[in-house]
Amino acid sequence: MPNTLAHIAVQGPGTRALMRNAGFGWILLGCIIPDVPWILLRAAGFALELNPYDLRLYAIVQSSLVFCLVLSLFFASFSKTFLPVFGILATGSLMHLLLDAMQTKWGNGVHLLAPLSWKLLGFHLFWPENAVTYILTASGLVVFALQWRKASFRMPDLVWRPVASTALAVAYLLLPALFLQGPAMADNHFVQTLRHVSDRAGKSVEMDRVRVSDHGGVLYVRTFAGEEIPVRGLSASSVGTVSLKGTFLEDNYLSVTRHHLHLPLYRDTASILGLCLVTLYWIAPLWRGCRVKDEGKGAKEEADDSSDVTVSPPGP
Repeated sequence: MPNTLAHIAVQGPGTRALMRNAGFGWILLGCIIPDVPWILLRAAGFALELNPYDLRLYAIVQSSLVFCLVLSLFFASFSKTFLPVFGILATGSLMHLLLDAMQTKWGNGVHLLAPLSWKLLGFHLFWPENAVTYILTASGLVVFALQWRKASFRMPDLVWRPVASTALAVAYLLLPALFLQGPAMADNHFVQTLRHVSDRAGKSVEMDRVRVSDHGGVLYVRTFAGEEIPVRGLSASSVGTVSLKGTFLEDNYLSVTRHHLHLPLYRDTASILGLCLVTLYWIAPLWRGCRVKDEGKGAKEEADDSSDVTVSPPGP
């Protein structure tokens, strides 16, 4: 998927073109909603001992358009202008997924029609290491900088709806477990192919952005499940982050037919920077509000102190 800055570049002006008065803070939130499952997946992978294949299926379901809409409803439930904000977030989620589908991702894609269909959608128009992505990444910084200069940093009109927000949070977190069979049967991300080791021989597989390493002259690919599989068809120059296509010659031996070497750290760095900017934009009104409150409190205390001073009248 394109990095967060690229999404800001497209979805900032794109959402404003459709909704002239859309708040930029909500637009930024719409830029990251489809990425929330993958952020949670990384966090869960570090913190919990869970089945990596089921965890992957869970994130696939959660990142589908229908569950992006559930998360959009959750965030919109905190706004006094519920429907307009939901429209901003839903539009942003759809734009995000369509932009993701444009990038080349072997063995990956997006779900717009789930749970009716678990067929991955991908147009495969350009790689992350492409002039289009570089231009969008730089443009994302420009779009954010321009909006930052114009921002008033006033707190959005928020409201607490405990029943609605709790129900939507529970639905977003628990309901995906009911749909794991769909992407499993469709072999999304080749989860089933990789899970059933004894049935791999002769099957094709595609992997998006996996790590290739050299152990004593033998190259291994590390899957999303943490398994290291020896491969042939790659040279030592392919060590790093790679997308590949191949066929299992044996249960645990992969012959690579095509591969693409990605630039190290480029996408992750741009995405982390983008996420930091989104967080900063939402934190800034809180910081400004606290500062104004403290200044107002200080001014009041000074006024109170001055009222306690007794001024003697001039002598005769």
